[in-house]
Parts: sequence; structure tokens; C-alpha cells
Amino acid sequence: MNDEDFSAWTTCWKANLYFYREAPGPLTCISCSSTQDASDGNMHSSFWMEATRCLAGHRQVSATETSEDTNLGVCSTCENDFVFDIVTGKKVCRREGCRRLVRVNESEVKIRIGNADGVLDAFLTLIKKCKIYDCDICGSEIIYQGPASQALKPPTPGCDHDRRVCDPCLKAMFEPAIQGGRIEGLLCPDPECKKSIPGETVRANVSPEVFKLYARKMTQKKLAEKPNFRWCSCGHGQLHSAGESNPEWICLSCKKRHCFICRETACTHLQQLDTQKKKDKATMKHAASQHFLKTKEERDKQRKLREMDAETKKEEARISKKCPNAACRIRMYKDGGCAHMTCKKCGANFCWSCKVMWKNGTALHLNTCVVGTTTTVMKVNLDTGGYGEGWDVDPGYDNSLDGRLWLQASDM
Repeated sequence: MNDEDFSAWTTCWKANLYFYREAPGPLTCISCSSTQDASDGNMHSSFWMEATRCLAGHRQVSATETSEDTNLGVCSTCENDFVFDIVTGKKVCRREGCRRLVRVNESEVKIRIGNADGVLDAFLTLIKKCKIYDCDICGSEIIYQGPASQALKPPTPGCDHDRRVCDPCLKAMFEPAIQGGRIEGLLCPDPECKKSIPGETVRANVSPEVFKLYARKMTQKKLAEKPNFRWCSCGHGQLHSAGESNPEWICLSCKKRHCFICRETACTHLQQLDTQKKKDKATMKHAASQHFLKTKEERDKQRKLREMDAETKKEEARISKKCPNAACRIRMYKDGGCAHMTCKKCGANFCWSCKVMWKNGTALHLNTCVVGTTTTVMKVNLDTGGYGEGWDVDPGYDNSLDGRLWLQASDM
């Protein structure tokens, strides 16, 4: 052990002292498997259990072990080397199926040590200094910053180990595989793992252009796994939802015709479809002709009804006017006679010719009225409160009919 390692070992020894407690009974060492008898005042460190975790959060004791009578721990011979090995990344998690390295739980260390005599600062400085790993591919020593949970996050969520490959090496692995169309070869580089690399890991380790290519190939791969997906010889693929029930499909890219069943561009299935299409076309043409003949009479009948309805409405408009009262507006008819009109619905009194309403039985006419010439008013001066919009306009009315109107002298 050189001077630098000895100084680091000493720092670990000092930090370990803060985790000493009295041994409750015989102790079985998890490092060398030896058994240490208990004696009055015998102390041992709980650092191994309280101040360590792997990145999966595993404590270094299993449920089976804690249920046994023998007390587990690290013996006095092994304990200082044990702490030193954890700090320098040489201890693997004891949990079955986990190959992650055991790390120092810095939060627990800060609580237990405090800042007595500078031990905490020295220990944390040593931990920070040891935040390194050797890349399994290029062999470079990688120094990382920040929490190990992020810096040593493995390539896939299912990995049972810490990260052991640097970013440049991951990029050098991923990009050629994607560009060569070998996306199924994107696996964790750990020889004992080989789990499929998820998209978020690919995105973080390749260029934006390569990731676009990856996303496109992944989409094509997923589509190709669907039973109704078919490829065209032009390189374009698409879904044919009809499947075998209607085997003909046309490539959206090159417009080439294909058979869904036999995947050919000319086959008996397509020939049968063509024959059936000709029969269906002839049948539809005949049915359309019959339908046209049957409906021509009905169309003529409907046309005549529409013409009659239009004439009726035109005649109705020619001989009728609407009540000027805004609350009424009922259509009324008059053919000559006295121009004094009383609405049967609302009771409004008005002149049929100029449609000015008479208030309190007093006759009043517009100065343009053809029958009322004595008591008149200009339209701009008329109080139109209570009049409906467009009260004096009756589109289509034959004004010549008003030539047969008359008024009593008192209403003029």
C-alpha cells in the first residue's frame, strides 16, 4: 500500500469509528465468514449495514440472514479494509441477482459523523475523489460528477449492474448499428446482461439526425410486426385493414397494385377481383338506369309541386300585408274598400295604404298615403315606437290594389 492509499485507508478508519456499537452476541463476518465470540464491552462497526447501499437501494443484509440467531457484521480484522474497499468501488452487492457496486450512503454518514475534527470533510473529499470507473471498452478512467445514481445509471432499467461504458463508446456502438439498420443489435454492452436498449438511452447517446433514423426504423419495425402490414418492393410499407377479406391493396408511394394474401402484383386472387368488379359495375349500371326511370316521374311531380307552391306564395305576397305592430306581424288580406284596418289578432288600428297605426282612435297617415290626405306626417317625424322592423315594406305586394281604397272624411 503506497502513502496515498494509506492516507485514504486512515480516513476510512476514522470515519468507521463513528459507527461502533456494542456487540449483542457472537458475530459472523460477512467478509471472511469467521465467527467472533462476544465478550463484555466488545464493539463492532455497523457501517456495513447502516451507511451502505447499492444503486438499487439494497441493504447488505437479506431477510433470511436477519431472521437467523447469529448476528452478522464485519469482524475487527476486516472492517477497515471493508470500508476502504467500498469507498474505492471494490465491493459488489450481496443481494442475489444484483451485480451493482456497494456505495457509501452519504446522507447517513453526515448524520452520524457530523463535522467532528474535520473527519466528515476528509471522508466526503475522499468519496468524491473516488468517483471514477474504468470503461470496459476503451479502458479509459472515467471521472464523474454528481450523484452516483445518475452518473452510474446503466443503459437499461432492467440492468442488474452499474454503468461500465463511457459516453463516446456508447455512441460508437449505437450510431453504426442504427445507420446499418441493425436496431435489434442495440443491447447492453455488459456480456452478462445484453438487455435491449430503450429509446431514451439511444436519444442521449446519438446525434439528433441518427436518432430520427432510429425512430423511423423503430416505427417500421413495430408496424412490420402487425399482421395487416405489408411491404412494397419500392421500400414503402403500409397497413391494409381489410386483410384477406379484400386482398387488393395499392402502394401509397408508387401506386403499385399488390395481393395481401400471396404478396404478389399479379395472381389469381387479383384476377378474381377484376372479374367480380366488372360484374358489379354492370349490375350497378343497370340498377342506376332502373332507378332513374322510376324516379323521373317522382321528380317531375315534386318539381310541379314546388312551382305551385312558389306561385301560391307569390300570389299571397301580391295581395297581403303584414300588421305593422312589432308584437304581431300577422299577414292580412284586403281587396279594396275602407282603408281603416283593424288587426283581428292584436287589435291594432292602422291605414291599409300607408300602414301608420292610429293611436287612441285618431287617424294619421304618411304624407305619401294615397287615401289619407288631411292628417299626415312625414316618415322621418313619425314616432315608430311599437312598430316592427320594415313595417311599411311588403315585398311582392301589388300597390295598384290600393287604388280601390276609400276613407270616411273623419279618418282622412
